[in-house]
Amino acid sequence: MSADLSDLQMLMHQLGPATPGIEAIVEDDIENWEVKLDDGAAFCIAFQCEPAEAVFSCLLGPAPVHRQTEIYAAMLCANLLYQGVAPIKFALNHPAGELMLIAAYPLLGMSLDSLQKNLGSFHAYARHFAEQVVLEESNTDAKPLALPDDASLSGYLTAHLQA
Repeated sequence: MSADLSDLQMLMHQLGPATPGIEAIVEDDIENWEVKLDDGAAFCIAFQCEPAEAVFSCLLGPAPVHRQTEIYAAMLCANLLYQGVAPIKFALNHPAGELMLIAAYPLLGMSLDSLQKNLGSFHAYARHFAEQVVLEESNTDAKPLALPDDASLSGYLTAHLQA
């Protein structure tokens, strides 16, 4: 059994009516959707065919100029440390230079329930990291891009960033 674009299309058509908190789902083209939540968050969900995955992405905001080096280094570190632990990766949106959060979830066996859980998890990650990235100018002691407290690498990454 294999998963394909039609499976994700079917799930996306079911997602809006079945999920509280979704304000709108806009189909940008045949394999890309923008999901707008009632709290103002917006995510892109795109189909990737090899391997068949639903790729979630969102902008986290620009890194404050005085913290760019620290945040970019933490992005690279986090991408390595989160492999196999969290389905997320950090990237830069060119040309604006805004930080992005990306997650890829396998389509094989994905149900509406698992898509809703993935969306909720991605939303929580995005909210958490956006708060860390777009820090107030006076908060220079904060350690960027640490997983939320309930994640297993939080302590390790925080210790690594302090070194």
